[in-house]
Amino acid sequence: MSAFVVSQEHIRLLLHAARFAVRATGGGSFTWWAAGARQQMDMADPTATGQMLLDACRSSVAYRYPQDGPDHLPGHGEPAAYVDRSPRNPSEISVVAMLKAIDCYEYQSCELPTWNGSLAERFCDRMRRDLITTLPGYDKARWDVLEVSA
Repeated sequence: MSAFVVSQEHIRLLLHAARFAVRATGGGSFTWWAAGARQQMDMADPTATGQMLLDACRSSVAYRYPQDGPDHLPGHGEPAAYVDRSPRNPSEISVVAMLKAIDCYEYQSCELPTWNGSLAERFCDRMRRDLITTLPGYDKARWDVLEVSA
């Protein structure tokens, strides 16, 4: 099986990444545009956003493997109700690890025909863009490129 429901710890890491991106970019809240409206993660209690991400992944895997039923989807066998808490060792999570977690999440969650433009897809897109700007050297890199040198 190629798609699976990510763990709740994986979702916690994504929410941690969103908080990290807000702190690193000097924003006050994590917001993104989807479903024709501005969406916002509750920074104090991101349970609703975590549940949205988990539901999107579960729906994708259920779509991919309709024969498995909602209680037997490939993955970690965790409850369908998201429980928020800090990820393990949040200070040790690198930006690269956060970006890789987004890639994994998107791979597992993109099976539904409605993925493009969905709340979860737009959340990941916004988070990725914010995290990339925190990478070392990003601020010093040229904005426009006039000549590429070897």
